Amino acid sequence: MTMWDSEGRYRADLAVGVEVPASLVRTEGVATSLWNLSSSVHSMSRARKNMEERPDRDMEAHLRHGAGREWIEEAAEDEKLTELLRRRRLDLGGRALELVHRGERVRAETQGQTFSGRVMYAGSDFATLDRGEDLVEVVLHAAIWTVEPVGAGGHEQSGTPLSFRARMAELASLGGQVRVVVSDGRAIVGKVEVVATDHIEISQGGGVMVIPIRLIVAIVRPNRRS
Repeated sequence: MTMWDSEGRYRADLAVGVEVPASLVRTEGVATSLWNLSSSVHSMSRARKNMEERPDRDMEAHLRHGAGREWIEEAAEDEKLTELLRRRRLDLGGRALELVHRGERVRAETQGQTFSGRVMYAGSDFATLDRGEDLVEVVLHAAIWTVEPVGAGGHEQSGTPLSFRARMAELASLGGQVRVVVSDGRAIVGKVEVVATDHIEISQGGGVMVIPIRLIVAIVRPNRRS
């Protein structure tokens, strides 16, 4: 005989003569409540776990974008600092060599004259400028240099850089007319006959002019390739 009605309530009148354990009385509703509570706790736990494993995508993208931007900015600052430190270690000869590799044009301003052209060679203390019709050997410390960033493709330069004195010795061996520019702006035309320790001798017609090397700022010579 059924001892519960259709709504799950215990019917004592239906249980006459039947011994029913107390633990079974009105347990169906309690069991259902406990099951619902357990399911809710399980669902909440699973939802919390999913939130921990899959954080908000917008926040994740924001953090990733911010960190990436900071990394790029720091890398740019490091690169800028590295380049600055490298340039600080250069002397004039090293700077001129860079101009050769890049094929840069420069303007060299001495006290009396200005020479413009592409840097073709970098010596230890001078640079050769190509002006098309002629070449100019300019003493590095005797001019103010302006770099014009219009590189046309440079070239590699190997070997030990020549000194200005060594270049003048080459010109003496080649012969030919040159124009020697001195610190006061004058240009002396003649042939370099002798390159001594601290001076050169230039022949002019029937005479010889002796010029201290420290006063020479540039030598202009024909460009044999033009």
